[in-house]
Amino acid sequence: MNVVIDQTELEHFGYQLLKAMPEHILNRGLSYYHEERVVFVEMVGRTLIANVTGSEFYDVVLDLDWVHLHSRCSCPYEDICKHMAAVFFEVYATYQSPEVFVTKLLASRAGGHGAGVALNTMSQTAPEPEVLAKLQEDDDFDTWLNGLRHRIGYVDEKTIYHQVLSLDNRVEHAKEVCATWSDNTRDRFELLLYLYAMQTAGTLLGASLSDNYYARTLEMALRRYGSFISSLLNTSRVSSAAADAAWNARLVQFIREGFVRQATPNESILQTVCFVYEYWLAEVLSLSEEIAWWEDVEADSSQHRQEIVRLMLSYFYTKAGDDAKAWLMLDGLDPKFRAVFYFINLDVLVRERAWARAYGWLKHITSDDVKLRQWDLWRLSENWVVVAQHHEDARSDCEAFLTENESLSQPYLMRFYIMTEQYRAWVDYCLFNDLTITGIEREELRHVEKAAPEYLLPLYHQTVERCIRLKNRAAYKVAVRHLKKLSTLYKKLKRQDDWARFLNQFTSRYTRLRALQDEMRKRGIIT
Repeated sequence: MNVVIDQTELEHFGYQLLKAMPEHILNRGLSYYHEERVVFVEMVGRTLIANVTGSEFYDVVLDLDWVHLHSRCSCPYEDICKHMAAVFFEVYATYQSPEVFVTKLLASRAGGHGAGVALNTMSQTAPEPEVLAKLQEDDDFDTWLNGLRHRIGYVDEKTIYHQVLSLDNRVEHAKEVCATWSDNTRDRFELLLYLYAMQTAGTLLGASLSDNYYARTLEMALRRYGSFISSLLNTSRVSSAAADAAWNARLVQFIREGFVRQATPNESILQTVCFVYEYWLAEVLSLSEEIAWWEDVEADSSQHRQEIVRLMLSYFYTKAGDDAKAWLMLDGLDPKFRAVFYFINLDVLVRERAWARAYGWLKHITSDDVKLRQWDLWRLSENWVVVAQHHEDARSDCEAFLTENESLSQPYLMRFYIMTEQYRAWVDYCLFNDLTITGIEREELRHVEKAAPEYLLPLYHQTVERCIRLKNRAAYKVAVRHLKKLSTLYKKLKRQDDWARFLNQFTSRYTRLRALQDEMRKRGIIT
């Protein structure tokens, strides 16, 4: 196992990966680890690639930075599974017993964090839950908002940890109010509900920034509510649900007053606000009126609020087609927020298919902005590939950028080679970096197999040899599976004679590996 990762970082990753996993599945993952079912683990960039044996062989990918977005397993289970847990335990065992981590994880679920930290930032006035329960489908914006204030805006817990749990529970209960409403009305209510929950969590965050743990807890809550809004706005009902002009006018006012005038800028909140403008309000928004309003408040804002105003103005200037003013608004701001809005504005241009303008933004972004955090560089790499795919003038700059930052943009450089049909460069890159079939995106493999299958032969040969070097039956089974694929490729290329010669040499070379020979007979490769 060739894995190098700091123990503290690994523990933080494990908590993010397994925090919501049911205890019985967690225990199954622990059993898989002890039964030595993890037969292969390697680290490629910031990704763990592994094979786990269960009822069959499963390919596991664990992304250390995009934990839930890019981590996956080839098993049919649709959530974080026991195979993924087993791989984490296999890596964690190089530092400490996995049982120690599981004990810490279960203790944190029981409310062990933050037990002695008192923080009461919300109203202590007794709530009136019946106000929410009495809400009707045809009530106006402010009636709904008043109901949410009585149910969501009241938090009586004494710690941040329990305040967040209480907030989550109150949000779930509030959703029950609109369960029988029409789709369009329910969408509007849930949008307001999640926005109000984000506003509440943002208030708590502003009071807890001095404590890293509580700040991280609330940041996770904000990202969670942001993802709920993202899922809501991705539904096909949005255009009809957003048709109520009066309701939307009140929504804009609520966003301005409740979010963008907060004393402390927050990345998740600002991204969500732009998302709502982009997908919910796009058809009804007057850009000229919005820009005029923001320009009016820019002059008399405090330093923090002026930063928020300038960030939002950069977004609206981009939508209005004035890139020069948008860049000017971002100059001199906090590099973290500047980088965030570079990508928000790039997303606007990509959605509008304004490829030449997007190319201009990519050239404008400085290295300082994208080196702040690793995933910023990955997002920039992805944008370069997307723009280069549609704008040929960007391709040489795209390849230069990806090559210069190759250690962190490896998957995007591979995608670029596929996109530009540089299959020889693609396979040479895979072989030079000792990549196996398991570590390559399946979509890329399917594309190359369809367009130029001959280039896959050396990759499958390399993967087979890597598996055999592990010298255990589970790895031999994986090797034989790839041998079957090799025979299919040779047949597809009408090179059966080459396959026969290779198989004869392969069998002679490994004649002493009886377990391997046995697996080959079981799969019908040899007789």
